[in-house]
Amino acid sequence: MHTGFDYCLGDPGDNIVQYQIQPGFFVAAPDEGVGAATPVVPPFVDTGPIPAQMFHLFNFELGGALGPCNVQSEVRFAVVDQIGGPVVAFSGAYAEATCVLTGEVHPYDYENAVFRRVMPNREFYFRSGGGALEASLGWSYINLNDKNITGGGMQTYSMGLNWYLHRYAKFQFVVIPVTLERGGASSAAVAAARTQVEF
Repeated sequence: MHTGFDYCLGDPGDNIVQYQIQPGFFVAAPDEGVGAATPVVPPFVDTGPIPAQMFHLFNFELGGALGPCNVQSEVRFAVVDQIGGPVVAFSGAYAEATCVLTGEVHPYDYENAVFRRVMPNREFYFRSGGGALEASLGWSYINLNDKNITGGGMQTYSMGLNWYLHRYAKFQFVVIPVTLERGGASSAAVAAARTQVEF
C-alpha cells in the first residue's frame, strides 16, 4: 500500500495561470527548434489565461498492489488568487485498476515511491510469441468552473489493454468515453493506440 500528500505554492512570473487538458490521452507534435510539444488534439476543458498573483496546489494519492493487480488514485485541488477578482478553486481526480493477465507484477520502487513497469516472464519472439498482457479500467473527472471562471467540466471512463513485449517495448490500446459540460452537455469517444520503445 502506498499513500502520499503534497502541497505547492506558486508565484507565476508572468502573473498568468491557466489550466487545460485533453480527454485522457495526450497527443502532441514536437515544436521544431523549440523542444516543446504542441497539442494535436485541442483541450476539452480550458480556463483560459487567469491573471493571478499566487496559486496553491494540494494533492493526495493512494495506491496498492495485490499480486498482479494494482489500484491507484489521486485527488488534486488548485486554489488561485486572482488579480482583480475572487479566489477560485478547481478540482480533479482519477482512479485506475489494472491486472496483468499473464501473472507478472509491477514491482514497487521503495527509494522513489513508484510502481515500476512490468517485466515479462517470457519476452516476445516472433516464432514463439510471449510478452505480458495487462487489462486496465479507469475513471477521471475535472471541474474548471468556479465563480467568474467557466473552463468546463469533464468526466471520462477508460478501458485499455497493454502488451509488454519485453522490458523496453510495449503496445497500448485504450477506449475513452467522454462526457463534457461546457456551454451545454456533449459527449465524445476517444480510441488511441501507442507504441513505446526505449533505447
